[in-house]
Amino acid sequence: MGSSVAAVDYMATPVHQVRGSARLDDVWRRLRDHGVSCMPVVDPLGRPIGVVSRFDLLRVGRLRARTAAGETLLDLPDQPVQRIVRPRLITVENDATLGDAAATMIAERVHRVFVRQGGTLAGVVSTKDVMRAVADAGLGEPIGPLASRPVVAVPSSTPLAEATDRLSSARVQGLVVLDDDGRPVGLFGEVEALEAQALAPEAPVSIATSAALVCVSSEMPLWRAARLAADSRARRVLTVEAGAVVGVVTGLDFARRIA
Repeated sequence: MGSSVAAVDYMATPVHQVRGSARLDDVWRRLRDHGVSCMPVVDPLGRPIGVVSRFDLLRVGRLRARTAAGETLLDLPDQPVQRIVRPRLITVENDATLGDAAATMIAERVHRVFVRQGGTLAGVVSTKDVMRAVADAGLGEPIGPLASRPVVAVPSSTPLAEATDRLSSARVQGLVVLDDDGRPVGLFGEVEALEAQALAPEAPVSIATSAALVCVSSEMPLWRAARLAADSRARRVLTVEAGAVVGVVTGLDFARRIA
């Protein structure tokens, strides 16, 4: 389906941008308020100079907190975002197909690409949009074969600092949080870590866990699992067999199916 559907049919608009002079705490507020994981950074003339993501804020804030041996999980320095901007903006042209956009996400290991029209950014296509496309296409094969293994998980008693460091080292957007019986109770990701930045590093990850997690049978049709994830705004779909979690399907896994 990816070769016949236009990327612009699924792109979100407008593209929320931030000036290079914006302070890091303001960047986090804007990412949170707009519900996006990444924003282009622009110069005073509005020209893109790069991107900043939640992961960038997490990395900088955690490094500063560790270095200063602080009492909070994260310590975002009072500095302009242009100090940490990543200069490469991943884009596709406005005539690209959804398959082109998905293939670019996979090749670059990013969860969104910006759609360029002439000299401007017309929109953005993310893995959430890919999920919607999978659901709309009614793809009926089971979700199980799409899942990655093993699942990156932590017990609910894990200290916040350890869970956050695990996020960075594993290069994943979210960890599955397990209860004492090994059952998934939620997700701890970049959003949750940034929301918990003022908490003590030794506090248990369970107090910052999000319930935005979908667990489905490995036999569930792909379109239905994608619809559940998109409607619940879940960033992970766990596949279950005989009551045990056996795999995880991320936005990039859905993108692989489209590509």
